[in-house]
Amino acid sequence: MTSVFIVRPFGVKPVTVKDKDGKDISVKVDFNLIDKALIQPALQANRLEGVTTEVIAEAGNIRLDMFQMLISHDLLIADISIDNANVFYELGIRHGLRPKGTILLRFPSSGADVPFDLKTDRYIAYDRDNPAAAVDLLTRSIKDTLGSMRSSDQKPDSPVFLLLPELRAPDPARLLVVPREFQEAVERAENDTSIGGPMLALLGDEAKRRDWGREGVRLVGRAQRRMQSFQAARRSWEFIRHDLPGDIEANLQLATIFQRLGDLVAASQACQRVLDNASAERRDRADAESQLARNQKKLWIGGFKQIQLEQARRQQGIADSRLISAFEGYLTGFAEDMNDFYSGINALGLLTAIVELAVREPDAWAGTFATEDETNAALKHYRGQLADLRGAVRLSLESVRRRSERTGRPNEWLPASEAQYALLTSDKPAFVKSAYSRARNASNKFSVASEAEQVAMFGALGIFPEKCQAALEALGVPLPDSGTTPGAVAAVSTAAINHAAAAPAPRDRVIVATGHRVDAPGRASPRFPNAPDCIDKARAWLRDTVKAEHAETRGELSAMAGAASGTDLLFHEVCAELGIKTTVVLPIPADAYRRDSVADGGADWVERFTRQINANPPVILSDDAELPVWAADIPDYGVYQRGNIFMMENALFGSNADVTLLALWNGKAGDGPGGTADMVALAKAQGAKVRVADSDALFGLAKGEAP
Repeated sequence: MTSVFIVRPFGVKPVTVKDKDGKDISVKVDFNLIDKALIQPALQANRLEGVTTEVIAEAGNIRLDMFQMLISHDLLIADISIDNANVFYELGIRHGLRPKGTILLRFPSSGADVPFDLKTDRYIAYDRDNPAAAVDLLTRSIKDTLGSMRSSDQKPDSPVFLLLPELRAPDPARLLVVPREFQEAVERAENDTSIGGPMLALLGDEAKRRDWGREGVRLVGRAQRRMQSFQAARRSWEFIRHDLPGDIEANLQLATIFQRLGDLVAASQACQRVLDNASAERRDRADAESQLARNQKKLWIGGFKQIQLEQARRQQGIADSRLISAFEGYLTGFAEDMNDFYSGINALGLLTAIVELAVREPDAWAGTFATEDETNAALKHYRGQLADLRGAVRLSLESVRRRSERTGRPNEWLPASEAQYALLTSDKPAFVKSAYSRARNASNKFSVASEAEQVAMFGALGIFPEKCQAALEALGVPLPDSGTTPGAVAAVSTAAINHAAAAPAPRDRVIVATGHRVDAPGRASPRFPNAPDCIDKARAWLRDTVKAEHAETRGELSAMAGAASGTDLLFHEVCAELGIKTTVVLPIPADAYRRDSVADGGADWVERFTRQINANPPVILSDDAELPVWAADIPDYGVYQRGNIFMMENALFGSNADVTLLALWNGKAGDGPGGTADMVALAKAQGAKVRVADSDALFGLAKGEAP
């Protein structure tokens, strides 16, 4: 969310102004009222909230906190109507450290002009007696300023950065401290193979509500990317890019994510944004160039992977200009940063393919040149480059290995690249097999699928068949009995990279249930009378609706709900009767949940709850009954709302699943955050299918009266 810092005078201040006759008079101006009438409505119109130094004034020496807010907040609104030393001091800091995102306000006062240093700056004029008249103007200015900040327009609004165009602004992210507890929660979620994905989504949702939100989401996005939760990671990094379109890490992450999702155009655009960013460092440019090259490589492989005959694949591969484009892209990236062994090893692999294919298919190679002399000269040039590149990549790998040994921090991607280097340079299949075995065992980040695809690229083209066989064996890719022949290796390799479109899998469905608890004794406005006939009606509606959803589902059906007395427990029981697996989600420990959401229904419901969680161990989101420390002061937020968000994220996590929410509900707001109304709103916001039973009608209640 866009953060806003307001710099202004506080309270009532005496100001000299002109009266109707042009004479100077002293009046009192309430700047708090101006904030209320002008600044806050304009922020609300843009769906923003702002803070001032009032929030830290009680801390004593506020200077460090103030500096942090002046630098880290996206937008600053400064009222410079009077000569207020604090306002001008804070505005000066902002202008010196942030190039864009500052809006000035002012009303005219007698004999006073803006300071000389600000005379060239535009500001919004307002009437001190009627500040609300300028709300529309300020609203548009905020919208336009944010639009400029989010666009590729590099023109600053700071006079300092206008004067010094080469000046570099500090990274605001360095001043935003993400709570350690949140960082640890992200780490735990990433290592939880059962619910880590939806838990990360929940943590990201909570981070977005805090002033350190973008940096919290950044941690979540990194974890999602490492977990290969690409759709979820895309949402996280696009959230960061919304206000920071030039954010280098976000664009590099999105380049990889879009490539994995098959959107090569968006992936290339993200890379180009990095290359167009003057603040991108060499390692960033190397990464962007390599990712552009990877897109070309993917297209090149796509050009031959469907071809059945090995020789025809080779001929297509060497004749396709995208092979040269991909090689040159990786080489450009490696030249930007010789420590970037990823780009180096990929450049070496493609250059090896160029030379090997040119030798094996001389006619196809010659067809890409106008004369025989050009053909021979090009092959000679690439052979010379190959020798040089082998040495450069070896030095790069060795440099990284030594640095890892010196610092005690192993590079998790190094073993895989060393295995690839062995494949490309060694003459011994046994050594290649050993290298891939070491790489596979060296890191839990090692991707067998990714490395097998890289090996398969050479195998499918009939390059290094014995070494490819050895590598595939080390990776655990099964070979047929005839796997020792080059043709068999090529066939297996082709199958490994040939992801021909198959019939789409039937869509799965996740049913999430929510609804009223049975009424506690003496409830003033009945919603779910704790009576056998009402319980039977609820059970019948749930059964009929679940069966209808089951009939519409061609894939697998699963279900999820809390375990409160009433709708939740009835839903689990109905699903069990129908043979449908359910997941019980408790936002707080079972004992606390039993006290809060089950016990007032009576002993029978307590017994049903106990049977349910014993037979179906629940997912428990917290070790205690309170919100985690990073979420404790989020407005209008509670543990049950947290549980709702988790369930919806969990249901939406699968890429091949539709989601249906069943709600037994009277259509009214609940007793607090996290009730049925909240869950229905969440489901509709996410585009889930919602099926509601009007509980008043079902139970025969009229305007909340008992039947």
